[in-house]
Amino acid sequence: MIYDQALRYAVRLGTLLCAACISSGCASVTDGLKQAVIMEYDQRNNFGSFALTDPAPDGNGSFINSVQAQGFWAYFIVCTLRNEGDDAQPFPYDVKKFYVDINGQKFFHAKLQSNQWVHANGIVPSFAQDEFDENTTLPVHTQTFPIGFNASLSHRFAVFIPTGAADSVDPQRLTLRYEGYPNFLTSRNQPASQLNGASSNSLGSVCRPQAQ
Repeated sequence: MIYDQALRYAVRLGTLLCAACISSGCASVTDGLKQAVIMEYDQRNNFGSFALTDPAPDGNGSFINSVQAQGFWAYFIVCTLRNEGDDAQPFPYDVKKFYVDINGQKFFHAKLQSNQWVHANGIVPSFAQDEFDENTTLPVHTQTFPIGFNASLSHRFAVFIPTGAADSVDPQRLTLRYEGYPNFLTSRNQPASQLNGASSNSLGSVCRPQAQ
């Protein structure tokens, strides 16, 4: 099992390195590889509605119990993080730098935005925004990982995908990327579960095993 995982990493890294050498030059690729972190992730769920753990005031005397997306949220878990390159440095993890790449279009993780969900005019969205963030972005937004291997992580976050953006790809197997630091991201390749109505209790916090 360990050998199989190592072989998969070697094949994926080799493919990425060949492509990067062609576009950027092998010297710069080699320098980046020596510092690169390797992260495994699981696209655990997709969901279009979310029940807030604590109802959020809407600013008009009422409360918001749930949010309905104008699209859907893809929910990711970072499973492992390997920071063991020859020139490895403490890695500044920042959840805002994760994004989904769909045919070159980037959809970054961000706090709940007004144009992402259905709501009445005139509400104050910041309360729902904060509650949704607390429910779905766990356990931290930023963290410095020392040199070494973290074999069992559970860093979770949602990425909003607007209506129609994923029509040309498989929404259950989206491509996750990280911007601004040498890295390789590799998927557990399990299809995302489709949740009709999500809550903090139904999202899950444990990565599924690598699909064969």
